[in-house]
Formats: sequence, structure tokens, C-alpha cells
Amino acid sequence: MLVAGYEHQLHDSLRYWRTRFIVIPTGAPTLSTGPTGEALNEEEIRILGIEKLGEQFTKLRWQPPEEKINNPAPPVRFLPTTLDPAISVLDDSLVEQLDQIHALSPMRKKPKSDRDIADLSMAQIAKLMREEDGVLIKHYHWHQAQYANSFIGADFVSWLLREFRDVSSRAQGSEWGVKLFEQGLFEHCKGNHGFLDGHYYYRLKGEYSLPMTPNVLNRGWFKKPEPELRGGYPSAVARPRPSMSKKKRLILSQTMVIDVDPNKKSEQAECVILHHDLFHNPATVFHFELQWIGTTARCIEDQLKQWNRTIDMYGLRLVEAYVMQISDIRERNAFQSCFPIKFAVPPPIVPDLEKRVQPETRSARYYFEYKLLHKFGFIVDVEAQDLYPDQVDVFYSYRRSPFHYSQFVHRSGVAFVQVLDGSQGFLFLTNRLMGPGRMGVAMKNKENKPATTAEDIRQSLNAFCQDARSLNGFYDEQLALLPQAAEVDPPPLML
Repeated sequence: MLVAGYEHQLHDSLRYWRTRFIVIPTGAPTLSTGPTGEALNEEEIRILGIEKLGEQFTKLRWQPPEEKINNPAPPVRFLPTTLDPAISVLDDSLVEQLDQIHALSPMRKKPKSDRDIADLSMAQIAKLMREEDGVLIKHYHWHQAQYANSFIGADFVSWLLREFRDVSSRAQGSEWGVKLFEQGLFEHCKGNHGFLDGHYYYRLKGEYSLPMTPNVLNRGWFKKPEPELRGGYPSAVARPRPSMSKKKRLILSQTMVIDVDPNKKSEQAECVILHHDLFHNPATVFHFELQWIGTTARCIEDQLKQWNRTIDMYGLRLVEAYVMQISDIRERNAFQSCFPIKFAVPPPIVPDLEKRVQPETRSARYYFEYKLLHKFGFIVDVEAQDLYPDQVDVFYSYRRSPFHYSQFVHRSGVAFVQVLDGSQGFLFLTNRLMGPGRMGVAMKNKENKPATTAEDIRQSLNAFCQDARSLNGFYDEQLALLPQAAEVDPPPLML
């Protein structure tokens, strides 16, 4: 059934091939401008690179011929965020967009779409944008910046495609966005860019904007939802949601069948099952996994090299990673095990640490361990399952079992580290999947030896953790950088 194309899921009872890849932000991108020639910062360039990878996935997506004509699949869409993995599931805006992706794509044209945008005035367009099924206009949070009563450029283009019959492609939608921007319908929230089809924040200006909702700036994504204060437009009103007494299941990945032989060089069908993340933080890694049974390895290799070349100029790198957490590596490979790294001095216990860390960062439970790994060039790979909020049930289609410890990867891709509980230190593992001849890896320099680089990193990290004086100095430095907790007035005395 699977080989004939009637079944598209690989069950655990089948002995199939699977491999996990991560996209790592490695260094400064070679590009500095976007497609329209506008100057972009490194973060915006990396987001653009991930979108290019999504375009590659879209081009290779396989559908039956009749389904491709009658019900074409929407383009692959990722949701950018600056929040840590365990915190991002509490962002109402992200969760709402996630539900939209799983239910009905914003790219799909309305069945009764009989409007032409060319026939409408800017006042009419602004009115349609503010309707309940219009563009999502609300309060957004990115890093430390607040964007009240704003909308995202990509959402605006998707709305044009869905709403108007004379807009049939994203290129046309972008052209209309530029035109309306130049005519003064809306502006970039920071004034840095013109209109761009991407994760950029805009707001209606002048006569087309409504007064800002009172107290909207006092609401954050991390506070309890208050629909009546959500924004000044009907389109920003939260849709009814089920009670949180039961865990809400969030599917944070998407699955599709892709054709890895688009040029039909092979005599057989060359398809693999692709699982990819839906959330993307440009400061951490992006995951996807490939699964297959009878596909020719050369076809997969060619596509991986193509993807790597596509994202390289955006400061991103494709690296093969272990499908399991590294603490379980000995169960699968008798010739490889993790190296334990102990602390000469355990991290200090700070009673008010939870109040002093930024609310959009991960749990303060491992605050000093995470900062230490960042110092040595590691970024988060997978968060521990118990760090996710109790009110949500997080599901990834490609993970067979949860990760018990948070796992980090070095920016070079040569090593992984897991953070152990109770100030026990780290587990260090060299990435043996990275090297000449491995899938998707093209070594630009023959003298570049990943194992040697990983060993140098291990020795440096271990020497630092064994040096009590260095550790104490690091702890003091991090404590000095923390803001003081806000003082709370004592309650009045009761007689």
C-alpha cells in the first residue's frame, strides 16, 4: 500500500529510514538586502532564508493530479517568533495562526469572492480590513518592542489573496501592498521599511486608523487573555475558545509527501515524508525530519545539497542531527557515549530569580546553565518536556518520545549538550553524523575536521566548569546583569 502510493504514513511497525536535520544560524549572512533592495538586519535576513526553505518544500510537495487541480495545497508557512520554545505556546497570536494553518489556510480563495480591489477606494479597503474576517489587527510583541493595533505584512497579502478575485498570486498581492503603502493607507511601525511580504509590522495611518484601545499597551502576550481589550478592530476580537480546564493539544509540526526527483531522472517514484516545525525563532534552530523506505538515497542527497546552497547566503547551515536525545545514545550505539561535565561550584540559588528574568525567556530553573552554554556558542535545540506549561499538550509528529533534558547544539553543528537536573552539570556528545560523506554535508575545507573542533570545545567547556574561580566570577557577572525585582508594598494591617 505504501509503495503503491495509497498510504502516506510510516508506522512504527515498519523498519523505515528516518533522519533529522536542523537549520542553524551560523554567522553573519552574506546578503544585506531583501528582494526589493531594502536594507535588512541579520535577523530579518535569517527569517527570509527560512522562508526560502519553505518555498523549496512547497515546490516539491506531491499531490495526486486530480487533487492538485481541484484542491491545491497552500504554500508552506512558518510562524516567526522571538519567544523560547516553551513560552511560545502561550502566545495567543501564534496559537491562533497555528489553528488557522491546521484548519483552513489563509491562502485559500473564498468561494464567493466577487470583489475587485481595483474598484475600491482606500477608505473601503481600510473598512474591510477592520471587519471580523479581515486582517488580524491587534497588539504584537517582538523582542522588547510593543506594536499596538498593527498587522503583519504577510497576513495582509494572504488576506488580499483570499478576499479579492483580481489578486491571484503573492506577487500581485505584494504589488498592491506597495501601491497602498505609497498612497498612505498604512505605514511601517518603525518607519524602517516600505511594504514587504513577510514578518513586518504595519499600522493604518491618519484618517484610516481608529483611536488606540485604552490600556492596550499594558497588556502583554504573557498575561491572562482579555478579549475585550484585544484591539480596536473587530478583526482583533478573540474567537471563542474551549475552557483551559482540559489540556489544549497543540500540534507544532506539519507533515507532507514531497517528490525528491522533480526532474524525473529516476525510473521509479522518489517520494519521502517530510515533517517540519511550524514555529521558528531566528535565534535558535529549525527542525525537519525525512522518512522513507524505498527512495533512492542519491535523490535525497541531491535535494539536501540544494537546500543547503539555498540557505547558505542567509547565514544558515543545514546539519544532520540525532533523532533521539543524546542521553539515550548508548541504547542505539555501543561505540558512542556522552561525556559528563560536572560543576566545581553549583549555580547559586537566587530566591527572587523568577521575578528578575525577562518574562519571554525560558524558565529560571536553569538560568545560569543556559547562560554558560550561550557563552560557549551553544543555542537551544530541543526543550525538555517538563518545561512546557501544564495547560498545553505539545505534539511533534516526528518525535517518538519526549526529551527529558533540554538539549543544545553548537553553532558549528559539531557537538550537542544536554542540561542535567539538580545542578549535575552537562552531558557532551560529539556529532558523529557531521563529516565528509554524510548526507547533506559538503565540507568546503578538507582540513576542517568536525571531531577535532568538537574536542576543542569539550576541553574548553570542561576546563571552565572545573575551575571554581572562573565559575564564581561568571555567576557574579550574570547576577550583576539581572534587573532588581520590583518591590511590592506590604498589605495594610488588619485590626
